[in-house]
Amino acid sequence: EAVEAGPLLAWRLARVDRRELNGNQLVELMRARSRLVSHLQAELLADVAELAHTPPGSAGSPPERTGGVDEFVSDEVAAALTLTSRSADSLVKLALDLERLPQVLAALQAGRIDSPGEGLCEETALLDDTEAAAVIDQILSEAEQLTTAQLGRRVRRLVTEIDPEAARRRLEHGQKERRIETA
Repeated sequence: EAVEAGPLLAWRLARVDRRELNGNQLVELMRARSRLVSHLQAELLADVAELAHTPPGSAGSPPERTGGVDEFVSDEVAAALTLTSRSADSLVKLALDLERLPQVLAALQAGRIDSPGEGLCEETALLDDTEAAAVIDQILSEAEQLTTAQLGRRVRRLVTEIDPEAARRRLEHGQKERRIETA
């Protein structure tokens, strides 16, 4: 039974005894859990984005938002979630990228896509907001049936159709971002 991803689905799944399910039912259980994981991931990303626009405060401070992004938000996320600096930076970047593409966040919240959206954000990063939204709108209608690799290829093709120079800019951007790090 299709239950919207969210608290009701979590409540229902918590009461399932998987030992009483057949193979088909277990597959449906896994699909439902995957939708819930996507929903929770979207909620975490929305929390991170909100934190990025919140100045530091104490437990009793009133809610406050800033227009910009707090320069130390990645450090706060790393400490709160016990992440490396790189992982925290990636999480914050994705959360902020999803502010530009709210339809991706909505699809993740609904459990319609199971990838957190990094590929969608990265592939459309060099497009203007209108072009990026057009690509995302086209891809989300079919995203549920595509693997992550298929989704990436489809998005790259759509980006190139909308902006033929996008592939060249992506290559140049990737070459500028290359780096080697040692531990």
